[in-house]
Amino acid sequence: MHKFGVIPTVDEDALRNVRPALAQAWRSFIDYNPRNGILAVATQLGEVLEIYNLKDSTHVVCMGPHGEPEF
Repeated sequence: MHKFGVIPTVDEDALRNVRPALAQAWRSFIDYNPRNGILAVATQLGEVLEIYNLKDSTHVVCMGPHGEPEF
């Protein structure tokens, strides 16, 4: 969410050559729980989960054992 307009990746070659596939792997889904102020964002395949606590402004990023999404 912090990189609006840019597909986050450490593999610049993949970004140049397979941009549409990489963008699909990074497709995100969002859910918000207003009772506790938690906003969760997960990639389509579940490799990355971001959790925002809007009450205390904390932000946690969890990546799976294989790192960022790959295609």
